[in-house]
Amino acid sequence: MNSTTYSIPLAIGAIPPYLQFVAFGCVLAVGYNIWWALVSERRLPGFPVATLEGQGLPPKESYFKDASGTIASGLKAYAGPFQIITGTGPKIVLPNKYADELRNRPELDFNEAFRKDFFAHYSGFDGFRASLDNPTLIPSTLRVKLTQSLGLVTNHLVDEATSALHQLYGEDREWQSIAVKQHNLNLVARLSSRVFLGRPICRNEQWLEIAKNHTVDSFLAARDLRAQHFFMRPIMHYFMPHNKNIQRHYTDAKRIISTEVERRKIRAQILLEAGDKPPKVSDAIGWMVEMAGGKKVDYVAAQLSLTVASIHATTEALTIALLDLVSHPEIIPQLRKEIIEVLGDAGWSKQALYKMKLMDSFLKESQRLHPPSDVSMNRKVMRRLTLSDGTVLPKGARLMVAARFRDAEIYPEPDAFDATRFLRLLNNTSSNSPHHYVSTSAEMFAFGTIRCHGKHACPGRFLASAELKIALSHMLLKYDWKLDKSDTMPRFFANETAHMTNPGLKLMVRRRTEEINLDLDVDPDLIDVED
Repeated sequence: MNSTTYSIPLAIGAIPPYLQFVAFGCVLAVGYNIWWALVSERRLPGFPVATLEGQGLPPKESYFKDASGTIASGLKAYAGPFQIITGTGPKIVLPNKYADELRNRPELDFNEAFRKDFFAHYSGFDGFRASLDNPTLIPSTLRVKLTQSLGLVTNHLVDEATSALHQLYGEDREWQSIAVKQHNLNLVARLSSRVFLGRPICRNEQWLEIAKNHTVDSFLAARDLRAQHFFMRPIMHYFMPHNKNIQRHYTDAKRIISTEVERRKIRAQILLEAGDKPPKVSDAIGWMVEMAGGKKVDYVAAQLSLTVASIHATTEALTIALLDLVSHPEIIPQLRKEIIEVLGDAGWSKQALYKMKLMDSFLKESQRLHPPSDVSMNRKVMRRLTLSDGTVLPKGARLMVAARFRDAEIYPEPDAFDATRFLRLLNNTSSNSPHHYVSTSAEMFAFGTIRCHGKHACPGRFLASAELKIALSHMLLKYDWKLDKSDTMPRFFANETAHMTNPGLKLMVRRRTEEINLDLDVDPDLIDVED
């Protein structure tokens, strides 16, 4: 009897104290993580839960079956805020009327809204961790340094577009069918890499494969993990294909670009220590070193973060724009006329891109009818917040705001494509109008599914606009485009709240003779980063 009673305590007593301490710590950590996951993923009190209308599905199953439909059902059923249950817990959806009230509130944090959704603490998600752990670095780099260098960046983009387009889309004068999104992804990867890393890395095939695939794999890896039970995620992320891919991407990226990163980092540090500012050149690494102010940063991971932020959204916008062009071919001659007039007058410049007003309006209308998401302004409530109508947003809650892209009160004939819609609005308002492509407003969330409006508006939207206008100018003057009527695949699909074009989408293209020379008159070696 005594041996049975005391066997367990005696066995524990035989274990060295430090091992007992380690074991107790492990048990405590596991228990805390389980408790935290259960608490953080349970429903928020006081907010109704939206599900797909008439389908009888539980909230999480409703969300994964049709996230946009679930949100639409909630907006129809409830006049005020409600919650949806996602793979990482509840999120509050607020009607658009709250957008301006929330856009700059200090109680709300953009970066923390995504720490759970993009698993920054897991290996492979290093780019997300670099962005989240240095929340001001990349936005300030893009907003301050890139914006100041847009004139130089314009020349780089034109030079790269000239080189890339002929290689990617060919010289065939006969109609040919192409998987247009894949071609566009290759193009945008080169354009963005030219700005952020320069030559020759922007043409390094290994780096370009990482830049293209890391963006896609990161979102798919995060999606796959969100679909897993929270208890299995720390184990499963080592074995799931997309998660293994992004871990390999980070390792390969360090091998390919770490030497160049270190060279440029040292150059920027030497200039800063000497009291000099790095020259205004296209060099995102140097920009980040300057903006980091001596803080330790994983610059390879930061480059991957820039890649994820820039390539995915711009590729989608370019693909949708081409789809709208071939669906409404009457706008093509008008756009060509504008491009010829603007560039024929003074050639390429930052100002020339600004003068492409019809293209600006066309791109904004394309985004309005085919938005990246029906919700945006993702934030986390860091301190309890009471809104003007008495609505209380609890600390720790994550939220998003519904858009109004097809609201007839704002846009007459909201389901019709009207390429001149925003041009007319622009002509009737001031130069600081919210109707520019890069402008944001509560009525027109722009650029991406997550930032969009207020102080967290996408800091890279000026670069994206320049890339799109330069790419489309080349594509319209150098090529004819039309629908591939043999392509019967769906044009769009949903990934949770995001709307995306089908990767296999096909269009017909053929080479034409451009009316004016679109190439730069400057030796490209003179506009690249100097050693």
